[in-house]
Amino acid sequence: MAISIKGTNGESEFPNDAATLPASLYGTLPSPQVYGEAASPEIQIVRDEILDGRTRIVGYRFRPAPASAAANRLDPAAKLGALKTDHLANFAEHRLAVVPISAEEWRTLDYRQFVTPNTVFHVTAPADGEAPAAWIETLKDIRGSGAGVAVDHKAMAGDMAAALPLSSMVFVRIEDYSARGFGRTLGDLHARHLGICVAVDEVGSWDEYRACLELGAQYCLGGFTATPYHGDVAHERAVIDDVLDCKLVQFLWYRAFECGQEDIDRDHRALFALANDLLSGIVADRDFGRLTESVQSLLGKAKEHFLREEAVLTSVGYPRTAQHAAMHRQLTEKAAHLAAEFGAGRIEIGPVFEFLAHDMIVRHMLGADREFFPFLAAARRR
Repeated sequence: MAISIKGTNGESEFPNDAATLPASLYGTLPSPQVYGEAASPEIQIVRDEILDGRTRIVGYRFRPAPASAAANRLDPAAKLGALKTDHLANFAEHRLAVVPISAEEWRTLDYRQFVTPNTVFHVTAPADGEAPAAWIETLKDIRGSGAGVAVDHKAMAGDMAAALPLSSMVFVRIEDYSARGFGRTLGDLHARHLGICVAVDEVGSWDEYRACLELGAQYCLGGFTATPYHGDVAHERAVIDDVLDCKLVQFLWYRAFECGQEDIDRDHRALFALANDLLSGIVADRDFGRLTESVQSLLGKAKEHFLREEAVLTSVGYPRTAQHAAMHRQLTEKAAHLAAEFGAGRIEIGPVFEFLAHDMIVRHMLGADREFFPFLAAARRR
């Protein structure tokens, strides 16, 4: 699955001066986070999930892409700025971060700012006219910086094979090989290059994912993560844990959260955006008045959504509509009480955010709401 992370109007969700979190938020906080300047309006960063053999999201490929069809060329300097705005260095302190670049970009731009033990630079094959020896020297320089190197297996023929011993990861596109050739390729990589991590790209289904694991792949990427998972709940738990992971400093929206009903999905995305707006206000230490406005906006939108969702469930004959509506009333009553307490200055923003964003929005949406997803799907087929 690909996840586009962009701020409002193409800007970063977090301001330049958000170097520290207000001490009153929870008492015990993660280490301070530092954020970059506004993103380029021509470029967005698409995060492709990287799954391991236990269906866990171990990291992302940070893939720059044009923000519109009109932008058909990615300016190298703008790409660098977009990665900085997307908090790549902060993310890579905690998770695997794969960054596609060219050797020329490494040599001419400051990609060293993103180097951590979890950063892997996926270096494209040499450009036309570029000597393989110079390209391999660049790989050595990347390894010397403390980052990992990834290469495409298909390009590693002839003189280029010297790059494999320098690589910590090799990408294999499943579409480049026949079924038999794919199996031989993975077997050969493990036999000849002990310790190299094999990542299979463009995996299209969960069946292909399982087949790749059986052949020895450590990681898989591709559209399969956006399809229904027919297995245990490990992947779903991993996604929910990822959304609630404070180290990411924002709630991430996944297509897997969609129920397929347009009004409900639109509301859910809007609620995620409002929760992120409240979080960015806390990070930026906005004044009391602006935080109160954000709280009331999130609460008001949640109330509107609950009524709209209940109307949809009633219209399709969902048998547990009354029980679901009762949950909505309990959530809104507690949220209104906490908002009033905050407005009167009797509590800090931390408990309000914890309940509004985590409990009322994310946990309810990813828990109780998912009970009616199969019913809505069946109703659409009727």
